[in-house]
Amino acid sequence: MSIDAELIKMDASERTKEVIKEVFFLIGKGKKDEAIIQLEKAINLAKTIQSEYLRPYILNEIAQAMLKLDKMQEAIQIIHEAINIANEIVFTASRLEILLEIAKSMSATSSEIQNVKILQESLEITEKILNNITDQPHIDIAHQVAIILRNIVKKSRNPSILHETLEIGKKFSDKDYRKMLLRNIAFSLADLCKNTTDISYIKEILKIVEQIDLKNYREKAIVKITRYLIKTAKRDRNMEIVQIAFELSEKIPSEYYRSKIRSKLAILKENM
Repeated sequence: MSIDAELIKMDASERTKEVIKEVFFLIGKGKKDEAIIQLEKAINLAKTIQSEYLRPYILNEIAQAMLKLDKMQEAIQIIHEAINIANEIVFTASRLEILLEIAKSMSATSSEIQNVKILQESLEITEKILNNITDQPHIDIAHQVAIILRNIVKKSRNPSILHETLEIGKKFSDKDYRKMLLRNIAFSLADLCKNTTDISYIKEILKIVEQIDLKNYREKAIVKITRYLIKTAKRDRNMEIVQIAFELSEKIPSEYYRSKIRSKLAILKENM
């Protein structure tokens, strides 16, 4: 019996899922033209799904396939459609569950294709989820959002994405999740300064570090960045980086470490 004959026996959501499964199979085999044809079939089938709960999930899968086929704009349109449908669902838990699934998929896909636009979409969805978490029963969703944001931070080298994630992180009502995220952001920002000689990039990172409102993590990031800059300056004999590190050392809270680092910088200056 042919695939089409089998599909006739299924309801709309099942038929669409089977076609999407075929799309991903074809993508895996490198048969993109065939995958696009099947994807169009999946899109048309999705329009016939009656369940307002199931349709966003399926639209999300279609969007993920589109991203793998380099159809970013179309994927974003489908994602927006899924979000709009989810927003109409009365039950908060169901609505948040759908949005969470979309955010997970988007953040996972964005790490593969390293696309800033997709990461921004992921952040917008997670912010929407956080804005709707108002009571204790949804604390598990908050935890999952924190993990999504943490993963975005670990995978992104884009300062604007990290800054946006930091601002979203400040909205966490749960102190532990907020601390976990800010800690990851602080150390990820520091790691971005490792081995780079791009002065404007370093300065951009430092501006974001200054906005970390947990003093302990902000100071740890500053110490780590200063050490990275010293290593880079020593390797490349870069006086500009020495100067940035020297100014940054003023913000190191420990007098012992501050004087130790400034001594190293003074020696570097003399040898250049």
